[in-house]
Amino acid sequence: MHTLLVVEDHPPIVLLLRVTLAPLGHRLLEAADGASALRILAHATPDVILLDATLSGEIDGYELCRSIRAMPQMAATPVIMITGHGGPDEVERAARAGVDRFILKPFAPAALREAVAAFISR
Repeated sequence: MHTLLVVEDHPPIVLLLRVTLAPLGHRLLEAADGASALRILAHATPDVILLDATLSGEIDGYELCRSIRAMPQMAATPVIMITGHGGPDEVERAARAGVDRFILKPFAPAALREAVAAFISR
């Protein structure tokens, strides 16, 4: 079983991620904002992190990813950013923050499953 951290503040998206990934045997940890995600990461080491670019609270997805990359135990953990904003500037900003994969909403559940599986199989 692999552990995935989902950082998303929209309950319908969280539900979609849950029904897409949990049946594959993944354990999902869920955080609705960056501060909650950092609290989880103080005690857990997920295999993959799925995070929204725009989060409620003071920490957005880009800043959260930079914070994750600064943690020695998390520096190599794959981060998949899922967002509704997909212009070239956002893709570049995500890459600079340390995001490994950028997926646009709305996304196909199969594409998300494939992206997660690709990182887990490495």
